[in-house]
Amino acid sequence: NGASWTYGGKLVFNPTFVGYVNRYFKYASNGVDRIDFIGTEHHPRDFNNNIYHGYIKGGQMFRSDGTLVDANIFDNSAPNQTSLTKIFQSDPENGTQVNTRAWTTDLQIDSNGNPYAIFTTRANDVPVNTNGYNDHRFWYARYDGTQWNVHQLAKAGARLYSSEQDYTGLVALDPQDPNRL
Repeated sequence: NGASWTYGGKLVFNPTFVGYVNRYFKYASNGVDRIDFIGTEHHPRDFNNNIYHGYIKGGQMFRSDGTLVDANIFDNSAPNQTSLTKIFQSDPENGTQVNTRAWTTDLQIDSNGNPYAIFTTRANDVPVNTNGYNDHRFWYARYDGTQWNVHQLAKAGARLYSSEQDYTGLVALDPQDPNRL
């Protein structure tokens, strides 16, 4: 019932965002000593998000390759999420964009301790905030111990309802088999 919880500090911080800023994170643990996470900069309705990865171990935060990002996750300072490993770079919204406004969906850890993830993007949203509401895509990303391998998985279809442009049906990863959804 929350009695054993204590505040641990901020995970990430971006001083350029003000007001409602809800970065969307998914977490997975190896159950022993490490918590992996993926996240965005903001809500896709309000920002052309990318997807980032990091992990926490021993009270410190690291990039995917083990590079130290934050030596003390329990203090009141926090890194910007852009200092983490970028898994997916959204296309610039300049009239030629194909995949934009990424959003996290699921994250798991494989038997080798490597993370794998699902996320969505808007597709072919030209002009911005118009056609992309009806064309979303699922993406699969998997870290092999050296690099992230990212592949478009399937069409996710149109938004589910008009007030939330990026709500679609979802995909769940099999936590026991990274090759199965």
